[in-house]
Amino acid sequence: MSNIINIILENQNKQKADNETKFEAHLQVINATNIFIENNDKGLISKSTFSQVFNFDREALEAVQGFFELLNSQTRIRTSITSKTDVNGDDYYWIVANGRNGSLEFKLMDFEGLSKLLKAHINKTHIFKVDFAELYNEAISA
Repeated sequence: MSNIINIILENQNKQKADNETKFEAHLQVINATNIFIENNDKGLISKSTFSQVFNFDREALEAVQGFFELLNSQTRIRTSITSKTDVNGDDYYWIVANGRNGSLEFKLMDFEGLSKLLKAHINKTHIFKVDFAELYNEAISA
């Protein structure tokens, strides 16, 4: 490639990054405390309903933890608009996240407030910085 093309492409990337930074500066940052409506009038979920997640089995808990990792990394995800129902009658979302080395797909059991989290992530209305361990500690605190 010619030198001028490299310069143009570098400028495009820099401008794109600057625009994204400016956009994100106006978004609410969600953490393990302010995600809950008990702590924040703009919270997304309640402690009592989210605490039901802690009754999930190991595989489902790992999926929830992985979901929050995707939210934190701002990884683009694909899923259906509404939940699906498995053979046991349990509602879930099928989550697909593409990465550099392939795609990650997993079943995420539905819980109250999950659709709000999905919408906030997909529509980029919030920035997530939620550690699952901190989320657990906050949810079980009275």
